Amino acid sequence: MTSEVLPNANGSELLNGWPVNLEQFSELIRLVYKGPLESVPWCSAAAMMRDCLRANKTTFVLRPASARQPAFMVRDRGQGQGPEVYQDAYNEHEVFSKDPFVGLPAHCVVSIDDVVDVENWLNSDFYKQFVEPEQIRYILGADILVEGGAEFRLRITRSTQQGAFTEGEKNLCQMLLPHFEQALDLQSRLEVTASERSFYAQTVSQMQVGTVVLDEWGSVLHCNDVANGILAKNDGIALSRNRLHASYGHEDRDLQQIIRQALELSLARNGQPRDTIPSDAISISRPSGSAKLSVLVRPILQRDGGVRPSVVLFIRDPDINAAPSLTVLKQLFGFTNAEANLALMLASGLSLDEAATEVGIRKNTVRAYLRSIFLKTGATRQTTLVRLILSSVASIG
Repeated sequence: MTSEVLPNANGSELLNGWPVNLEQFSELIRLVYKGPLESVPWCSAAAMMRDCLRANKTTFVLRPASARQPAFMVRDRGQGQGPEVYQDAYNEHEVFSKDPFVGLPAHCVVSIDDVVDVENWLNSDFYKQFVEPEQIRYILGADILVEGGAEFRLRITRSTQQGAFTEGEKNLCQMLLPHFEQALDLQSRLEVTASERSFYAQTVSQMQVGTVVLDEWGSVLHCNDVANGILAKNDGIALSRNRLHASYGHEDRDLQQIIRQALELSLARNGQPRDTIPSDAISISRPSGSAKLSVLVRPILQRDGGVRPSVVLFIRDPDINAAPSLTVLKQLFGFTNAEANLALMLASGLSLDEAATEVGIRKNTVRAYLRSIFLKTGATRQTTLVRLILSSVASIG
């Protein structure tokens, strides 16, 4: 595409009749890529596009309506109100599906006058009920299909008084589409990564494992709730000036050496397959006399650039047990409530007699429950039963 530079009234340069100069076009592209990171996605891009195109509204349909859920739409309509997550009757599938300005040629900007019979459109019930009250006459639109089946719709509107969009304005939107496509792909990947991270973090926390992430200088970047609870006790290991330290000098020296080695490995092995990353472990004594904390230190291999996580420490307090889920135990083995409760008590270290006392029932009744549990699990000894329960998915359910 050959670029023709045209003078603007204020002396800035416009390309190909676009309503923006090069600086504004660059800013639009920046805002498109900023969109996935905003609390209201693409709100800044929506506002600037509305201003630059002299539109009365800019709408991004991030999720079209379906029979199962309403549409998710971000709209900017100016008038000092700012961008918003648009919620109205139009979002519902019954109404949303009646919009004739859909099924547009993929990755192509078109106006509504290009794809519908204008007279029928202006006289339709849908236009009269949902479009005309919003002072909309002219619409530019584009549909983007994202890898994985998601769909993104861009709609820019003007009133009758504002007039139709020009070819230059349409071309500007067309030039932005590849950037929207790339930004949407990045958003999709970020959402997958965030979902996986949240799931794994929740699973680790349910297993009562504390995690502490360090940057390349050994300072703490993040702790999960379990780690915060352990560190808050200041019993064996604690934070000092945003760094981890053991309570006893000789163990602290060993801990710092292991952390330094992990940091060096994180830098030296950057980019190597994850199954080649070694781990180091250390037991840490506690002044309270409680059982020692166990700590596993592992390098994190990351790409270069910015402040990056470099080491993760996994901390287990043997006094904090990961209680298996009662519901999951019942689903896995077909236990009754009484059987599941007994299995949990045995897994937590109680003897059969202690479990009977705990729930206030006779020993013979508890033994009957145990025989039923053995029958359902295939275990023949309590030690085997405990191992079976603790190694099952019930501990992360």
